[in-house]
Order: sequence, then structure tokens, then C-alpha cells
Amino acid sequence: METLNGNKPALLNQIKNTTDIPVEKLVQLINHYDDLTVEDFKGHISDFLYNQLLDVCRDPNEKNLWKQIQNAPQNSPEEIQNLQKLLVQYTQMYPSSPMHSKAMSDLNSIPAKLQESIRKRQKELDAQREQEDWLKLERGNYLAQHNYKQKYPNSVHSDELDNLMWKNSTITISMHSLNRYLSDWPDGKHSDEARQALNEISEWEEVKHSRDIFKVDDYRDNHPYSVFKNEIDRLYYELRDAEIRNMKANPSEYDKDKIEKFMAADIIKKWELIDYKLITEESWDILQTPRDAFPDIAAYQVEDPNLQAPENCTDIFLFGTPGTGKTCLLMGLSGANGKGYTLNMKVQGGPYASALQQYVQAGI
Repeated sequence: METLNGNKPALLNQIKNTTDIPVEKLVQLINHYDDLTVEDFKGHISDFLYNQLLDVCRDPNEKNLWKQIQNAPQNSPEEIQNLQKLLVQYTQMYPSSPMHSKAMSDLNSIPAKLQESIRKRQKELDAQREQEDWLKLERGNYLAQHNYKQKYPNSVHSDELDNLMWKNSTITISMHSLNRYLSDWPDGKHSDEARQALNEISEWEEVKHSRDIFKVDDYRDNHPYSVFKNEIDRLYYELRDAEIRNMKANPSEYDKDKIEKFMAADIIKKWELIDYKLITEESWDILQTPRDAFPDIAAYQVEDPNLQAPENCTDIFLFGTPGTGKTCLLMGLSGANGKGYTLNMKVQGGPYASALQQYVQAGI
């Protein structure tokens, strides 16, 4: 091959002043002169033509290896390490390649890419492990949920976990359960509810332990949005059902005033008393009869040592604990004059019998 020696600048200037010179002509010149290289044309031809010349003159093996580098995947640490090997191979084999500087730049960026890929892989593994633990988490075990929160403080399930731990805290609300929740979730979704409950709990505990249905009913009316609502309702209906059962078993314990108190509080309604066969429409009407015009029977229940039964009469003594119906029986007898016997309690029984008969005549 020939050499240009000192004629190289003249040739390059001639090429620079030539328009539309084909890339093939430049290749012929490079192949003809031993001291003429692709890099010599830099600045003497357009960038577009220079890049064409670079591509045409590249070693096929070098081009193939560079293509492998360009197409190499970089999604995992293993793939990035494989790319690193290819770049090292390229820079060692083709130090004069026009892509050598780009290869070196890419090679220098590999450590950072590898670290990022490893962090990404670890994050994916952590997310997978967390999801597995979430699926295995005992939904009714507060301690297990507390441990999960400690293990995964930035869990993707934080909102769900907050709701779950609050739900478990309110199954049976106590100072302990509320403070435990606030310790885990001081700024949680239900922290305001928990603090409200702490303010209410002393009052509610007093009402609850009284087991007084009227106190529970008042508390229920005055705290419609209480965090204890489920517990309040549960106790209210428990006491209400117990009261109805006792009405059936011991009706004499419930006088007019007590029944009216239940109804005024809307704890028990008239139709319920009728459905439970505790009253009838007729007895309801009688119950509404004003009592002020009737004598106080208790005021007439006094001993009279001078009272004696007439001759040929029979003495009858009624024994029984309060509420067993002794007075009711006497009220019935006060109007009972049957075949073969006479009974005139109004005459012989004094003011007490007279008072009883007033109630009988009114149907009370």
C-alpha cells in the first residue's frame, strides 16, 4: 500500500472542498493509503458522512459484539453482570473502535446500575415476604397484628391493619384496649374515637355495672354515636328481655306507675305488652283509669280487736307472701253472693271491704 506522508493535508482539503463525495470513494482511499484512517476525515466531511464511514469501516466481529451490548437486557442483577462482561470484552478487544469511549462510559456506570438492581430485587423479595405474612396474619389476634406492624412499619396494608386493630380493640372496650391501640396508632384513623372513648369510659362503666335499664336507656339516648354503641345496645336489649321475662313470671311486681315508667321511657310499648299477653285492651283501658278518686287501701288495713264474726258464720283466714293475690281474692269475694250462701262484706267488713268494692265496681 502507498503512503501519503506530507500529502495527507492536501488530500483532506481537496475532499473537504468536494461536494457529494460518496462514502465508497472514501473507503477506497483508506484501503489505498496505509497512513490514512477513518479518524483523519473528522472535520473534513459532514458528521452524517463521517458516521456512515465509521459504520462501513467497522470490523464485522466488533459490530456484532456491539450489537449484543446494545440489545443486552438490564432487568436483573444477573443480566447487568452479563452486560458488564460484554463491555469488558469489547474494550479489551477493540481499543481503537469508534465506540470504545461509549463502551468505557457504559462500563463505568455498571456498579451504580448493579446496586440499583440489587435494591430493586431486595424490595421485590421484601414485598413478597410481607404479602405472605399478611395472608397468614391472624385476623382476631391483636398481638399478632402488633408484631406485624413492628416488622413492617411502612406496610402497604397500613390502612387495613389500622382498621383491623381498631376492630379488635372494640370487641371489648377497656382502658387497656384503648391505650394499647393509641400506643400503636397515636395518629391512626381511629385515634380520635379512641380518645373519645377514654373520656366516656368511666361514665359508661358506672352505668353498665348498675344494670339499671333506665340508666342504660338514658345513656343510650344521650350518646347515639358512642364508640360503646354495640355494647350499649347489647346490654340494653339483654336487660329489656330480662324485664319482660320477669313481668311474665312475677306480674304482681309491676304496678301501674312502674308500667307507665317503662312506657314513658319507650322501653316497652303497649302493643308489646299485648303481644306478650301481659295485658289486654280492656286491662289497658282500666290501667288508664285515674286513681286519685279511689281510697288508699293500705290506709284501711288496720287491726280491729272488737270486730267479731256474726253467729253461724265461718271465719276465713288468708295467708301468703305479698303479691300472691290475697287482696284480689277479697275483691272478688266482696261481690260474691251465691246460691246457698250470703256474703255481705260491705256491711260486715267495715271501711276496708267498702274500699275494696269501689275498686271492683270500677273493674280495677
